[in-house]
Order: sequence, then C-alpha cells, then structure tokens
Amino acid sequence: MKAKRGIVAVLAAMLVISAVGCQGGGENTSSQSSQSSTSGDVTSSDASQGTTTGTDYPDYLNLDSALPLANETQKMSIVVYQRSGQGKADDIWFWEYARQEMNIDFDVTQVTSSAEYKSTAFATDSLPDIWFQMFLTSVEQLTYGEREEQLIDLSGYINETLTPNMMRIYNEYPEYLGKITSPSGAIYSLGGITNPKSAAMTFYINKQWLEEANMELPTTLEDFTAAMEAFKQRGSDIVPMAGDAGDSTRYLLNAFGYVTHAAESQTTIAMRNGQPVIPAGDREVFGEYLKTVAEYYEKGYLSQDLYTIDNETTRALMQNGKIGFGQSSFISFAPNNETEWSAAPFLTSEYNDTAKVASNYNSVSNQSFAISHTCKTPELAMRFVDWWFDYDNYHLAIFGPTAEQEDLFLGKIDSGWTYATDDEDDATKVYPAVEDGSYPTAGEYHYAKIQGIIGGYVGLCYDLFEDSQYRSSPASNTRGEQDIITPQITDEYYPVIQSFTDEQNTAITDLSSVINAYIKENVAEFVTGKRAVTDEELTAYFDGLDAIGFQEYLQYYVDYYNDVYLPSVQ
Repeated sequence: MKAKRGIVAVLAAMLVISAVGCQGGGENTSSQSSQSSTSGDVTSSDASQGTTTGTDYPDYLNLDSALPLANETQKMSIVVYQRSGQGKADDIWFWEYARQEMNIDFDVTQVTSSAEYKSTAFATDSLPDIWFQMFLTSVEQLTYGEREEQLIDLSGYINETLTPNMMRIYNEYPEYLGKITSPSGAIYSLGGITNPKSAAMTFYINKQWLEEANMELPTTLEDFTAAMEAFKQRGSDIVPMAGDAGDSTRYLLNAFGYVTHAAESQTTIAMRNGQPVIPAGDREVFGEYLKTVAEYYEKGYLSQDLYTIDNETTRALMQNGKIGFGQSSFISFAPNNETEWSAAPFLTSEYNDTAKVASNYNSVSNQSFAISHTCKTPELAMRFVDWWFDYDNYHLAIFGPTAEQEDLFLGKIDSGWTYATDDEDDATKVYPAVEDGSYPTAGEYHYAKIQGIIGGYVGLCYDLFEDSQYRSSPASNTRGEQDIITPQITDEYYPVIQSFTDEQNTAITDLSSVINAYIKENVAEFVTGKRAVTDEELTAYFDGLDAIGFQEYLQYYVDYYNDVYLPSVQ
C-alpha cells in the first residue's frame, strides 16, 4: 500500500475524476483510447505475481474457448453488496455456475453496508481479490487506486486476448472507454453499459384510485397534491407516496425545476433553468420545496418513518395495496400493477413551466468491478468480468437458464424459465417457482435464487449489437411509459463525470462532508416539523450553510461546467 510504504504522492497537479452518484458522460481522447485498447502488456506492478508481459499468460488461464475461464479450478475471494431480499451466496445459482462452468471457486463475502466494509478493508489492507457491485466512487478510485495503489490499474489488461467482449464494444464505441478512463490514462473500476434511450427515473401512480376519485393523471404539482389528498382519504393506513427520503421526494424536487437523478438529490449538483445548482442551497426555490414536503409529511402523504423506513416495509405496504404512488423499483410489488397503474408524468409548477426528466445518466458506469493489488490472478479476474460483457452471458447471469437448459440447473434450481407466449416480440418470462406461489414475483425469485448481483451494474446490460439468442424486451410501454415519459426526456443535466485537479478534489471532499451533514440534519428537522418552515428560519438555514463554505463548494461545480464542460461539447 503506497502510503504505508512512505512513498510521497506526486499527483497534486494531475487531473482526477470526481463523479456525483453513478458514473456516465464524459469524453475520451484518441490517444487514451488507443493506448488502452491495443496494449497486450500487463503494466500493473502490484499485480505482477503469476503474470508476464506481452501475449504470454499464466498456464492456468484458458484462452482457447469461452469456457471454462481456467483450465483447472482456481480459488478467488470476492466481496459483493447484498441487496435487501437477496439470498445467501450458498443458495445462489450463479456462484455454482462460476464454480462448475468457469472453474472459479469464489469465496463470497456479502455485505449490506458497502461504505462500512470499504472503510475497514482499505484501512487495514485486508482486501478481497475482486470488488463486485460495491459502489466505488471516483474519489475512492483515486484514493485507493492512484494514491494508495490498493486497486490495480485495469487499462493494461483490456486487450483482444484477455477481454475480447469488451474490445468488441470499445472498438465500435471508443467513447465508452473514454468515459471510464481517468485523464492520467488509468482505469480502476468497471461497470455496466445500459440503454441510454430511457429516463433516469420513472414513477408510477395508481390510475384505478384516480378514476375512483374522478381525477385525470396529474400534470401539475397542484393536481398531484390534490390526488395525494384523495388517496389519503381512502383510509388512515394509506401511505400515498412510497419509500424513504431518497425515493418519492425526488419526484417533488423535479416539479420545482431541478433536473437530477441521484437518490441524494437535495445535496447533489443538478441543473435548474440551464444553470448548475445544488438544490439544498438554492435560496430562490428550495425553501418552497421544503414547505411542500413538510406539508406532505404533516398530512400523511409521506411515510411518518420517512428517514428510517426500509425497502422491505415499503414493499409490504405496496403488496397490501396501501400505496398509490412510487418509483419503478417498487411497482412490481403492487397488486394488478399492469392494469391498475400508470406511468406518472413529471410535473410543472409555479417554479417550473416545462416538465422534463434527465435521460439515462448511467448508460456507461464504472463503480462495480475492481481488483485489489493483493490479487494473484488478475488475468483471471479480467476474464471473469469480460464474460459479463457479452449480452447473452449477462442475460444468463441475471435471469438464469431456460427450461431446456437442464444441464445448467447445477443442483441449485429445479426448473428454468420459458417465454410466456410464442410471439417473438414478447420477451415476458414465466418461472414455475413464481407460478406455483413459491415466490410472489420473478424479481424476488431472481434475488433469492439466481443473481450474484442485481442487473444493470456490470457488463453489457442490453442487446447493443442486436444479435442475441434471446428476445429483446422492447422499450416498456406496459403502463404508458413511452407515451407519457419519453416525450419529457432531456439531455440537460449536469455531467456526472467531472475532472478536477487533485487540490480541488480534496477541497470538494472536505467541504462536502461538512455541508452534506448540515443539510441532512436541517432538512429532516424542517420536513418532520421539528423546525418551522418560515422565511426567518429558512434565511437562518441558508446563512448557516454559507458560513460553512457552501458558496465556495458550489463554485467548483459552476466553474467546471462553464470553463471545462461547455467548451468540450461546443
């Protein structure tokens, strides 16, 4: 580990990536793309054990066929974020598939707090071979990659021999490689490639409840508020809007003109009226937003456990028909969700005359796969992740084998899926374990029995080359998504990968920790009624924010947008 060996960092003037939320956006230079794409040399010094240069690779590695990845079983350790409802590793089909078909026997550590695990592991240098869906932010990639050298640079391993699937993509779309490459030319983490022609977030509303209240789909904040009041009148146990403070409140924030995507939307850089803003420090509009959310909370439109409610509780409320509005991650749990629910249009308001939502910011991400410097088989790790960058492989990992692929059940599952109909345009899958009531939804079955990680985070996540053996799901319009949401999609959002100097990045990190804590504490007090949302109290809040460096913090993002980003795209 570099710092512990006493080597002085020399990167003070080097540009580094600093991203907000998930990664996406950004451009690459031709020299960076060429260097990363054509090199067959392994250049990472800390990963040199068992590695030679050029086209000479360890004997254990199988480079003659797609599978197995190793000629004989290799053991590797891997840490994985475990989502709520996800099964234990020993019960998951994918890890057995890796063992039997790839010849990789993974020692899997599942963690429910990625932040806590990362803090401890990096501090003690007790590292897994592979980090999988562990949300490695760009700041962490800089810190533990370039500075501490605890994560290896993957760029030298991306070549036609080790990673043919990735190279097929990057040769066709070199800009995708640029989006994950730091200005220094290094790549410390990989992620997923998803369809960019979709909204960054989608919400749904119970149209049956609207019809019973003689209401149309709301298109203004005023109409939406009236709908939530009507929903609440259905019963004291009704929670009109689903989720915690990072869920449905984003929809309300959007109604005030903030184009954002992040769950931490109040503290994340966004756009409003074509200008960069951090919503929680915007004196002009954020106070009015707070008044609305506080009113929603007081009237019971939002959960009274807004800051503590978990996903399992929200899902249970949805399954029991107690919720009338929620984001896409909860809609599958609603009764009769395909017939009684509709996509919810984004709203206009007194402060926002055009309804719009950011396009998919996460079409190319880089937070979910990294290799530690202690890994003795980095080439195998790269072969493993490259397997995911073939869409058919990704599809298998996420949905499991078909009913006809009995040889792939591997003693972990009793049956595979079939298509619901013979219609080649219908990609709907039927699972016996869902049909017989063992699992309420296909999603819960996937979590419990199939997936090592959930979909969308690693690999080629859609049929980019339109050559898959599987039916491609058309853009969803089951609940009117294409008719209602697609016309509102905009590319006017703040770039989610930014380049700052090392000095700037350090200042931003230091300021954000203090500022975000202040915002979260005070906003929670306003929303829950512990602090009155009066003009006097709001002025005190904003003054306090400025006193701890908010304007300096915001200016870094404003200057980057005006001086770096805009010239790069004009």
